Amino acid sequence: MRTPFFIEIGLPKGFYCRLIFISQSGIGLSAEEESIGRSKKVGLPLAPIDLIVSTVNSIRAKGGRCSFDIIKTTIGKSEGMIKWATSAASELGLVSLEGENYTLTPLGDKFAAATGPEMRQILREIVLKYEPYHTVLLRLRNAPNRTLTKSDVSKAWYDLYKSGTDSTRQTYTGSFASICEWCGIIENRKKTVVLTDEGTTFLEGITPSQQLTTLTREATTPPQSGANANKGESPISVPVTASISINISLDTKEENAVKNLLRIIKVLRGESETSSPD
Repeated sequence: MRTPFFIEIGLPKGFYCRLIFISQSGIGLSAEEESIGRSKKVGLPLAPIDLIVSTVNSIRAKGGRCSFDIIKTTIGKSEGMIKWATSAASELGLVSLEGENYTLTPLGDKFAAATGPEMRQILREIVLKYEPYHTVLLRLRNAPNRTLTKSDVSKAWYDLYKSGTDSTRQTYTGSFASICEWCGIIENRKKTVVLTDEGTTFLEGITPSQQLTTLTREATTPPQSGANANKGESPISVPVTASISINISLDTKEENAVKNLLRIIKVLRGESETSSPD
């Protein structure tokens, strides 16, 4: 296995570059470190609401804490479906992974113990504060007839995150429609989703600036004037500093590879490429 390490170098005009090197002769990450790295990856819910509720209920039935295998056996679905369900429940703050066991959070315990209407109210409050869903609900509120096609919703995930395959984004949309309809926020139709009157009321008084982070905030064009207005261009604000990450695979046992690396660093610094690399 290969171990990454990095060097940060200063560049002209306040720019910085972080070079991330992967040594082919280094010691690899431990299984625990790799597991930690995987656990930091966050994804939108992929499971429908019934599977999420079943997952939470199965954990509660085992005293609020149980393993993945017990959840899978209790629900009787495939391993892939249970992974989607536990991931969705975790993303919505209902369960947490502690070691090898899934545990109900205080919110998840309250959700699992609630009556049907109370469960819907709890999840509705979660959804309205869950920024990816809140963003799409705002688009839905501003759309003609408060209606979006499911294709439009799937495109919204790409607009926000620039990741995921088309099939995955369609699954995101299916989960979104299932969860939000269960909460009474939208009406889930065959090819469209429609914001309900109740959903519109829930969104009243909430503006994007109050809810959205930098990751999900849609770009806005400031007022234009002068030459920019004539050309149809938007003023561009350039940060004082910026970071660039470049992944380079380097065999530290090869002398030429090390010399070439030093040449790259000198070029990025604006130094003469013909100077000695040593």
